[in-house]
Amino acid sequence: MVSPKLVTEFDFHNSQKWLKLDMHFKIKGEIRKIEIIAIGHGIKNLNRLNKVYGKANWRKLKGTCNVELEDGIVLKAEVHWYEGHGIGKKEIKIKRYL
Repeated sequence: MVSPKLVTEFDFHNSQKWLKLDMHFKIKGEIRKIEIIAIGHGIKNLNRLNKVYGKANWRKLKGTCNVELEDGIVLKAEVHWYEGHGIGKKEIKIKRYL
Protein backbone atom coordinates (compact mmCIF):
# COMPACT_ATOMS: atom_id res chain seq x y z
CA MET A 1 0.00 0.00 0.00
CA VAL A 2 1.28 3.44 -0.85
CA SER A 3 1.06 5.97 1.94
CA PRO A 4 -0.42 9.36 1.01
CA LYS A 5 2.01 12.25 1.14
CA LEU A 6 1.20 15.90 1.59
CA VAL A 7 1.83 17.82 -1.62
CA THR A 8 1.25 21.53 -1.34
CA GLU A 9 1.98 22.89 -4.81
CA PHE A 10 2.87 21.62 -8.25
CA ASP A 11 3.92 23.79 -11.17
CA PHE A 12 3.92 22.12 -14.60
CA HIS A 13 6.24 24.69 -16.22
CA ASN A 14 9.07 24.03 -13.76
CA SER A 15 8.76 20.24 -13.71
CA GLN A 16 8.30 19.41 -17.39
CA LYS A 17 11.06 21.04 -19.40
CA TRP A 18 10.50 18.62 -22.29
CA LEU A 19 6.85 19.59 -22.80
CA LYS A 20 5.24 23.02 -22.71
CA LEU A 21 1.83 23.09 -21.08
CA ASP A 22 -0.29 26.14 -20.40
CA MET A 23 -1.85 24.66 -17.28
CA HIS A 24 -0.96 25.53 -13.72
CA PHE A 25 -2.62 24.07 -10.68
CA LYS A 26 -1.98 23.48 -7.01
CA ILE A 27 -2.82 20.36 -5.07
CA LYS A 28 -4.75 21.26 -1.93
CA GLY A 29 -4.33 18.84 0.97
CA GLU A 30 -3.27 15.26 0.45
CA ILE A 31 -3.71 12.80 -2.37
CA ARG A 32 -6.10 10.02 -1.36
CA LYS A 33 -7.12 6.61 -2.74
CA ILE A 34 -3.67 6.09 -4.24
CA GLU A 35 -3.40 3.11 -6.57
CA ILE A 36 -0.51 1.76 -8.63
CA ILE A 37 -1.33 1.69 -12.35
CA ALA A 38 1.93 0.28 -13.72
CA ILE A 39 5.42 -0.73 -12.53
CA GLY A 40 8.72 -0.88 -14.41
CA HIS A 41 8.45 -2.19 -17.98
CA GLY A 42 4.66 -1.82 -17.85
CA ILE A 43 5.17 1.96 -18.14
CA LYS A 44 5.07 3.10 -21.79
CA ASN A 45 7.35 6.10 -21.13
CA LEU A 46 9.99 4.23 -19.11
CA ASN A 47 12.91 5.03 -21.45
CA ARG A 48 12.03 8.74 -21.48
CA LEU A 49 11.67 8.86 -17.68
CA ASN A 50 15.10 7.26 -17.28
CA LYS A 51 16.68 9.74 -19.72
CA VAL A 52 15.04 12.88 -18.27
CA TYR A 53 15.13 12.16 -14.51
CA GLY A 54 17.65 9.33 -14.14
CA LYS A 55 17.37 5.58 -13.72
CA ALA A 56 15.09 4.44 -10.94
CA ASN A 57 12.41 1.93 -10.10
CA TRP A 58 9.51 3.84 -11.70
CA ARG A 59 5.83 3.46 -10.87
CA LYS A 60 2.80 5.14 -12.41
CA LEU A 61 0.19 6.03 -9.80
CA LYS A 62 -3.24 7.60 -9.58
CA GLY A 63 -5.25 9.16 -6.78
CA THR A 64 -7.88 11.77 -5.98
CA CYS A 65 -7.39 15.21 -4.47
CA ASN A 66 -8.63 18.77 -4.49
CA VAL A 67 -6.90 20.97 -7.05
CA GLU A 68 -6.90 24.75 -7.31
CA LEU A 69 -6.83 25.98 -10.89
CA GLU A 70 -5.19 29.22 -12.07
CA ASP A 71 -8.48 31.11 -11.78
CA GLY A 72 -8.92 30.12 -8.12
CA ILE A 73 -11.59 27.46 -8.59
CA VAL A 74 -11.10 24.41 -6.36
CA LEU A 75 -12.31 21.10 -7.81
CA LYS A 76 -11.99 17.44 -6.88
CA ALA A 77 -9.95 15.61 -9.51
CA GLU A 78 -8.29 12.34 -10.37
CA VAL A 79 -4.57 12.89 -10.88
CA HIS A 80 -1.90 10.64 -12.40
CA TRP A 81 1.85 10.89 -11.89
CA TYR A 82 5.12 8.99 -12.05
CA GLU A 83 7.19 8.25 -8.98
CA GLY A 84 10.79 7.07 -9.00
CA HIS A 85 12.55 5.61 -5.97
CA GLY A 86 14.81 8.32 -4.61
CA ILE A 87 13.50 10.85 -7.14
CA GLY A 88 9.94 11.56 -6.04
CA LYS A 89 6.74 12.60 -7.82
CA LYS A 90 7.10 13.79 -11.42
CA GLU A 91 4.70 14.94 -14.12
CA ILE A 92 1.51 15.22 -12.08
CA LYS A 93 -1.45 15.73 -14.41
CA ILE A 94 -5.20 16.04 -14.03
CA LYS A 95 -6.92 13.16 -15.79
CA ARG A 96 -10.53 14.03 -15.00
CA TYR A 97 -12.69 16.09 -12.68
CA LEU A 98 -14.94 14.23 -10.25
